[in-house]
Amino acid sequence: MKQTTTGTAERFGLLLLTFFASLAACGQALLLLHLRLNRLPLLLAGVVMLLVARKLSRTPLFDLAALTAGLLALGMVCGQIYDLSWDGQTYHQEAVYQLAHGWNPVWNAPLPMWHRDIEWINCYPKGNWIIGAILYLSGKQIESAKLLSPALMVTAVLLGYAACRALSLKRGMSGLLALLAALCPVAVCQLGSFYVDGSLGSLLTLLLSLAVLYVKQPRGRYLLAMIAAMGMLCVVKFTGVVYACVYAFCLLLFVLLRLRTRLRAVLLTQTLGIVFGVLFLGFQPYVTNLLSGRHPFHPLHGKLAAELMSEQLGPAFTAQPRLLTLTESLFSQSSNDRQWPRWKIPFSVTKQELKEFVIPDARIGGFGPWFGGTLILSVFAMVALTLTQLRNPKPPTSRREKRQVTSESLRIGCYVLLGLVGSCLINPAAWWARYVPQLWLVPVIVLLLLRIHHSRFVWPLLIALLGNQVLVIVPSLIERIEEQKLTRAQLRALQAHPIDVRFHSFYGTRFRLWSGRVNYRVTPALHCAEHQFFVRSAAEFCEQTQEPAAP
Repeated sequence: MKQTTTGTAERFGLLLLTFFASLAACGQALLLLHLRLNRLPLLLAGVVMLLVARKLSRTPLFDLAALTAGLLALGMVCGQIYDLSWDGQTYHQEAVYQLAHGWNPVWNAPLPMWHRDIEWINCYPKGNWIIGAILYLSGKQIESAKLLSPALMVTAVLLGYAACRALSLKRGMSGLLALLAALCPVAVCQLGSFYVDGSLGSLLTLLLSLAVLYVKQPRGRYLLAMIAAMGMLCVVKFTGVVYACVYAFCLLLFVLLRLRTRLRAVLLTQTLGIVFGVLFLGFQPYVTNLLSGRHPFHPLHGKLAAELMSEQLGPAFTAQPRLLTLTESLFSQSSNDRQWPRWKIPFSVTKQELKEFVIPDARIGGFGPWFGGTLILSVFAMVALTLTQLRNPKPPTSRREKRQVTSESLRIGCYVLLGLVGSCLINPAAWWARYVPQLWLVPVIVLLLLRIHHSRFVWPLLIALLGNQVLVIVPSLIERIEEQKLTRAQLRALQAHPIDVRFHSFYGTRFRLWSGRVNYRVTPALHCAEHQFFVRSAAEFCEQTQEPAAP
């Protein structure tokens, strides 16, 4: 591979994907062999990454050293950020801890139900948790196990940049588009937490980039990378399997209708990717559910799934047609309230909306206050671009025009956009941004098409997307920094005296007590007049009394 900026970005992106896919595969192999997780997968994944680097690079040792240093630095940053999210504290951290301390979901009995959310640990796909457990065992800090999500975001940026360069875009615009695609508000808001929706969005983004790279230059390494990414996609969330199948179908259909070559190779690759994810990486829960006579997506298939969504925003809203609920969410005020969505004027914003992105899973308008307006602008831009192409169907004549993709790129872009929107509408909870992070790519792809065709709508759409990012990132970053300061101050204050604690379902709170060296005991009842709460937690505490705790 050439030692250019584009070649380096592509190479580093492929190596990062190789590393984490190998880490997941080696960890799963240990579980299937009836062994407990340990540090060995980390060593084996490093060896695999070195072997791949020898094939891709003239300086494999330098590449390995650079990536190792980068991952260590990123892991150290993650280790300094407390996960203050709801799901992170109720079951994500607990899942990582249990896997790191010997629980084998393939062979061992399910974890006892000491609170409701343990059900999700027993039943959900465990790809992120397996990788997190191995990282936890290596770093001895539960917070360092959050490394996968930001690392996949970096991978999406690198491969996205390479894909844009393959489409003949300049370096600056390629880098900007790659950053916009990877910095999906869902992924950004989940940084610093154990949520997995951002990882799913990053995997879908880099899969799309790999498809572009393969179409432009059909090489085996892109197909192998697809297998790795699709496998990981299947074990991030249950919906990952569905999205992997949609991706495989769309790519096969494109190859069949447009390329009409390499169909067998692409078909084999997509099949292997799904098999790798479902039958190997996802042996538990997909295969174990089938062997036990249950649905592969147990317990989220059927009536229970509908009940869970109804709890989030009410049965009257969730019972509406999917397209209607999605539309209401996109064009309403950003909110995490369980109230009926409140419509708003596009590109307007309220102070309350700016506070909603501190949490990682805003229910309504979760892509940002300006996203609805950005979609409207994208539609107008696409209509204008299409009409321009229809009025000027002449083939390119100048040398400059020949280097550009003409009306063919527009047809392909529309095909991709339809695939993205269709994949979202498959999900009955498409109104909740965290479940359809790929929808963020719609205006980004429109922006890409506008830039390819030198449309004058590039700058308005770019400004709208950047403005939306500022409105999401800046207020949430300020508030999160403040919450981290409050958490540290609270832990320092609690070091002075022992405390009694009731965790309720927020057992992940104990990990911050361990890191803060707080002396505590768990009790079913608190013996004090006023209970206090930990920052961003339903767990409560009070100063320890001499009264013995109830058994």
